Amino acid sequence: MGRRMGVVVGGLVAGVLVLPVAAAQAKLAAKVTVPEQTGPRVVVALSSTTKLSSKSRPNRVQVRSGSTVFTLKRYAGARSGPGSWRTARLKGTAVSRARGLRGKVVRVVIRSRAGTTTLRPKVATPTVGEPTAPTGPRPSPDAGPAPSSGPGPSPTPGTPPDSGPGTPPSSGPGTPPDSGPPKNFPAPGRDLTGQEALASFGPYFFNSEFSDCFAGSWPACTIEHRYGHGSDGTFVHRRCTPTSGSDVNFVDAYQVVGALHRADGSWVVEYTTQDGAGFYHWEVAQNGLAQGDYRYLNGEPEPLRDYVWRQPANMGRCVS
Repeated sequence: MGRRMGVVVGGLVAGVLVLPVAAAQAKLAAKVTVPEQTGPRVVVALSSTTKLSSKSRPNRVQVRSGSTVFTLKRYAGARSGPGSWRTARLKGTAVSRARGLRGKVVRVVIRSRAGTTTLRPKVATPTVGEPTAPTGPRPSPDAGPAPSSGPGPSPTPGTPPDSGPGTPPSSGPGTPPDSGPPKNFPAPGRDLTGQEALASFGPYFFNSEFSDCFAGSWPACTIEHRYGHGSDGTFVHRRCTPTSGSDVNFVDAYQVVGALHRADGSWVVEYTTQDGAGFYHWEVAQNGLAQGDYRYLNGEPEPLRDYVWRQPANMGRCVS
């Protein structure tokens, strides 16, 4: 018989037991929102402290509150990450039930091949306030486009500023909207702020875009910078060029945080992207000419000058 090796302690033999060190388990977190837009959806942004294995990557996500259950589908995120999830466009009574989740603690049930995880986050309550002081000049309905130094860097952190909107085709970038009475923006007769303002000009902001190509979408201009705002809360920044390797196709979610509808019909909107790290401030004149600023974290604002408002938004990718 073999002998068991050990250490004698008080007449007892203490065997040496070596256990494998367990790998650090990923800790999931969930941010739940119901964006205040036409046809809202329940949106869940999942994050993880470590890279997920294929076995532990979520394949099904539900949001539950009492008898209310919303099933979500992945719409963004790297293959190795937990991703972002959202419901289909809600209709009927589902809209009020989704809005009723705001401010409540819900259960987020996350399933994967490794098992089921349940989180209990509080659904964010959207707050739309008065915009901050404008960082750029207020657009004038009578002002034509001025020379631009370029729209600044991409919202993607670490992307250097580009060299500007490029050279337009021989026919020029187009002409700004005429300065006559606006055909689309209603004039409320008094200044509206916050949620009241968003409800007033929201139909013209949601499913709209700001583009620096007055002639239309690329390739009407050699280079186009476009910021799109989907009615489902999806945000896109496109930089379309003749070379696909130079294109920017950035997709994220946005949240409106500031709104002002002036008595004359012009309006101001502010929103955040990248979980609050990116901040946009846009001022839109009666003629549809838009001036904006973009700030990432506490950095200096990057000017977004001489853009044109359009509907519906072209949310598609650049195709060079």
